[in-house]
Amino acid sequence: MLIKPEELRKQVSPGVFKNSEVLINGKSTLWDLAVKMKRNILSITRLLLPYIHPGITALV
Repeated sequence: MLIKPEELRKQVSPGVFKNSEVLINGKSTLWDLAVKMKRNILSITRLLLPYIHPGITALV
């Protein structure tokens, strides 16, 4: 889930932010994200890590 959406908005393009808002909704699992993005779970996790460590996103 997005914890600090405004911080994410500063770091990514508007298109990426809009997709992130839809996909990282706190209800989808990593598996759900992988299927929607047509990538494997490890790839999705690697994409999210830079945003998890500073507290912009969180795994619930």
